[in-house]
Amino acid sequence: MLYENKLKNIRIEANDLHIGTDVTFGENIQIKVRGKFHLGDYSHLGNHVNMKGENICIGKHFYYSPLNNLGINIGGGGADSPNANLTVGDRCVFHNSLINICEPVTIGNDVGLSNHVDIITHGFWYSALEGYPLQFKGVNIGAGMNSAQLSG
Repeated sequence: MLYENKLKNIRIEANDLHIGTDVTFGENIQIKVRGKFHLGDYSHLGNHVNMKGENICIGKHFYYSPLNNLGINIGGGGADSPNANLTVGDRCVFHNSLINICEPVTIGNDVGLSNHVDIITHGFWYSALEGYPLQFKGVNIGAGMNSAQLSG
């Protein structure tokens, strides 16, 4: 399925596509999901959005707006993984962030991600070819958390 608005440079592709009621979009939004992409009622995706993965499900009253015309990038290098899933609860607010979903990321209701928050589901900072270990693990952020609480 496809949602497209060429005037705003928006293209959303998914096998199972659901955009809720009263959803608003900014400009320059590119989303490509192999499975389902669901965006809940009364949500807002601002400018400069890039999302890719297996499944991305975002709850009601989601709000994303870029700061300083940066953007949000969901997927990362692991977006081709069959485990590349993102689930976001209701009433969440995100700003400029990177969320790597090589492994599943689940974010509960009422969560806020401040500017420049990165969520990474893998760790291999040194070369695996030189014998360094690879680590992959999903991320679960409980309901009602904000990035100030996570970093403290």
